[in-house]
Amino acid sequence: MNLFTHMRIGQRLGLAFAISIAFSLLLAAYARTALIRINDELALMVDDRLVKVQQLELVKDNVNITAQSVRNTLLLPDADGKLRQLAEAERVAKLNGELFDKLDASIKSDKGRLLLADVIQDRTRFVASVRQVIALANKGESDAARDLLLGETQALQVKYFQGLEALIEFQRELMHDSAKATDSTVDF
Repeated sequence: MNLFTHMRIGQRLGLAFAISIAFSLLLAAYARTALIRINDELALMVDDRLVKVQQLELVKDNVNITAQSVRNTLLLPDADGKLRQLAEAERVAKLNGELFDKLDASIKSDKGRLLLADVIQDRTRFVASVRQVIALANKGESDAARDLLLGETQALQVKYFQGLEALIEFQRELMHDSAKATDSTVDF
């Protein structure tokens, strides 16, 4: 304390300003680090997790289009209409294949990989059943195709959707965790 009493007022003011500037620089460095962490979490949410949820929702939409197209194939009397419906079912099946390739490349967590593997297995079963319905319809066995569509295929679609919902919910949980991490970064 003796040191400060022997300093002139100008030196004391200069020391006080230097300390104030040092604290300001430390605060600015902390704020910059916090903003970088927040930016990283937001980028992860927007560029990764939200994209996966959108892709999974699109898969669900495409599965519904497939189911409608196959059903319409059984209901339409003309061959041209049936061909258009089957072409639409093939188009969305191809889109889903591409979406699953993207999901397979982007999902890295162990739980996410397990959920994705379950969904892919459900998809394989659903697609096989849809192909059986189409084969029966092409043979002219409309009653058998209808029974298969309304029985096994519909049950497989429900299971497929449950798997997709589980994966979507997992991605939403990860988004929620990122939001919490972002929130805790700015708590003092």
